[in-house]
Amino acid sequence: METGGRRRIGGWRATVGVSLACAAIYVGISLYNFAPHTYLIGDCRYYAATAASIIADGDLKIENNLRGGLERHAGFVSLGADGEWRPKHPTP
Repeated sequence: METGGRRRIGGWRATVGVSLACAAIYVGISLYNFAPHTYLIGDCRYYAATAASIIADGDLKIENNLRGGLERHAGFVSLGADGEWRPKHPTP
């Protein structure tokens, strides 16, 4: 097509082609980096236990979702005024 004496570069076909190529690259990278049954990168097991407790038990009590006593998890959980364990921070 001519517009004002100049030839147009691209058009809707080029736009669709570039969009499909970008989508294919994105899907390929996403599938390459996919790791099933994992929690969010950077979150510690205590936050994962909190999410599991909400889903499985319907509460925020993580003490029944972690093995060992309070002494084992002392640096990573805090004890609330009501006696519930709460995650303090992520571990490196």
